[in-house]
Amino acid sequence: MVGSQAVQALAERHDKAYQRFFAYKPGGGVATWSPRFKKVKLYSSFTRKQAGWTYAGDHRSLIHGVVYTFSLSRPLEGNTKTVTVKRDAPGHLWICLPVVQDALEPSEANTGNIGGFDVGSKACLTDHEGNEYPSLQFLKAELKEAAGLNRALSGKEKGSNHGQKAQRRRAKAQARMTNKRRAAHRKLAHELCTRFDLACLETLNLGGVKRLWGARSPTWALLSWSASCIR
Repeated sequence: MVGSQAVQALAERHDKAYQRFFAYKPGGGVATWSPRFKKVKLYSSFTRKQAGWTYAGDHRSLIHGVVYTFSLSRPLEGNTKTVTVKRDAPGHLWICLPVVQDALEPSEANTGNIGGFDVGSKACLTDHEGNEYPSLQFLKAELKEAAGLNRALSGKEKGSNHGQKAQRRRAKAQARMTNKRRAAHRKLAHELCTRFDLACLETLNLGGVKRLWGARSPTWALLSWSASCIR
């Protein structure tokens, strides 16, 4: 039992989905499919609002009578009004604590440097000085392990305990590759935004880049994370 507030939050999410669906007009906005209900086993999170949880400090939170100890990704600054507990595919628990605070003042760039970059298929980026930033092939490095995990999963009966264990092992391997890729993209974006005030990139068809190289391509990641990496 997770309390009535979790059910209320679920009803609010369904209501917002239907509002977006009926508010769509051809030629304006983004088209959305008719909302569909998830299966119980696919719904992996719940939200508590005013009651039923407290933040005890020291990386501890009391939620529905259970004390959760977690690692903070960043200090909590502001008023925390809700908490969401989510379990991902590998089985890890995530505690999301959204806060309300005043907008931060933007920092000024002060390096005085401008960089030009060319996107390539072999190298991730090549700057105006000829320096290349290689594309790290994380999937290629672990392709043999991924193939073995897929074979192990395909040999298990669907819905069985052994099948669920094999599925979690594969999910952990996929999460590990995703985390490596995300960390490399963020480090590259942080490095470039630290060195340059202005980064000039060629005009790209980002939709084509995503279809060709995937939504996690280095170029897409650089554009996505550069704003958050500027100091």
